[in-house]
Amino acid sequence: MTWKEVIRKLKAAGFVEKRTGKGSHLLFVHQGEVLGVRFDLDRLETRGTPVPVLTDVAANVVSGTGRFDFSAAGAPMGVFGYMAGTATSVANRLMWVDASGKTDPLTPIGTYLNSPALAPDGNSIAGTVGSIGAFNVTVLDLRRQVFTSITNKPGAYRSTVWNPDGKHLVFSSVTNGVGTLWWARADGGAEPRVLAEAKNTTFSPNSFSPDGRRLAYSRITAGTNLDIWTLPLDLRDPENPTPGTPEVFFAGPANDTFPAFSPDGRWMAYVSYESGSSDVYVRPYPRPGGRWKISQGEGTRPVWARNGRQIFFASTDGRIMRADYETHGDTFVPGRPLDWTPTRVSVNMGQADYFALDPAGKRVLSYFAPEDRGKMNASLHVNLLLNFFDELKRRLP
Repeated sequence: MTWKEVIRKLKAAGFVEKRTGKGSHLLFVHQGEVLGVRFDLDRLETRGTPVPVLTDVAANVVSGTGRFDFSAAGAPMGVFGYMAGTATSVANRLMWVDASGKTDPLTPIGTYLNSPALAPDGNSIAGTVGSIGAFNVTVLDLRRQVFTSITNKPGAYRSTVWNPDGKHLVFSSVTNGVGTLWWARADGGAEPRVLAEAKNTTFSPNSFSPDGRRLAYSRITAGTNLDIWTLPLDLRDPENPTPGTPEVFFAGPANDTFPAFSPDGRWMAYVSYESGSSDVYVRPYPRPGGRWKISQGEGTRPVWARNGRQIFFASTDGRIMRADYETHGDTFVPGRPLDWTPTRVSVNMGQADYFALDPAGKRVLSYFAPEDRGKMNASLHVNLLLNFFDELKRRLP
């Protein structure tokens, strides 16, 4: 793939270019080394030869990810942050883990599903496979280890979620600045149908109400924060659902995301960044009403146990937490969150990548890199370099 194709795919997927001064630089990681090259964003061409910028950066040579980021051009001091470490060839594996820490691999090394979602019966996983801007949605039958394609043309697909009927999926995409929510059969027996579209918008579907007739999702439009919306669906003809008028559930002063309906449909868990870090909260549904903080410290991706007695979430350092709760009328009474298992999920840039709870509430499904876990946990600190853009311009004038 050429550089022009890479940048076009990034633009199609909604990524934004960041310029340094009059020009631009492209940074990428290779074998634990960050390299930089001058890049002309108007011509979509590199200028010169890539040169090393920094070594000893934690990275994964299988997924191609590197643990570094930098402040936007013009931000104070041009801060560059990274996690020190080595490049590892160990791919994260999708595994079951129980409360004792015992793991059970579900997929072979090298099989990676982005934004995976566990089916209601626990026997299948939906997700996307591919690379940036060129994903396809697929369903993996865990019993037979067989993949079924849901889409047949690569695109910027993301965020799969199952309808409670176990027969249909919703996922999203962004193409040329237009965000779309899609409805599809989980067996791939029909072309996906559009549920909603909006310009300059990104949809992230997360959860269905217990009756499957309302979808909760987060949405961001140019100039707004991530807010939580719901979309009513008329499912009298489940192959041709009729969407109703989208409704805002909660639009706080900061980003709010990962909405999750409770098993009885009376509560909504979600993640908010209003404190400056990610925290898990619960509000009554359909009217926001009161609010209860669940996490102590940072937390993300809340998941309800079907027994209506516990809520699980992941800490941003990879711990799986469980909080018991009670309800008294319109009051939600959460208990103290506790570590549920000694095994930690894989963490990417300070966020737990993904986890789900099996129907019985006995096991958690997530990504792990057990052979490399010691190195990962040892590298959970960030180094900061100040005046980074000045140094970058010196090395790549």
